[in-house]
Amino acid sequence: DWPRLLQRFGENWPVLLSHLILFAYVYPAEASNVPDWVLHELLERVPTAFHSAPDTDRICRGPLISRAQYLTDIEDWGYHDPRLNSHGGSMTQAEVFDWTEAIEQDG
Repeated sequence: DWPRLLQRFGENWPVLLSHLILFAYVYPAEASNVPDWVLHELLERVPTAFHSAPDTDRICRGPLISRAQYLTDIEDWGYHDPRLNSHGGSMTQAEVFDWTEAIEQDG
């Protein structure tokens, strides 16, 4: 259900586009399973996304992709965590802490 998938990603559509590009690269024989209209829709958004007004709130969206890889950006470099309620996310500081603490337990 491609229209639903586009709607679910919403403003995070660049993540969907990147996954689709990687899917086509990794599985070239399956790339035709992604409808052309979906790729065209997403690719048409790219120029606007890169030329929009700069975000004055320094957010690193990395934690939305990997809970471990971008911790330095959040903890040491002063970027805001988009998972937090205060920055548009749905998690409390305590939930982010628990989620981060679980990294060591999982590893």
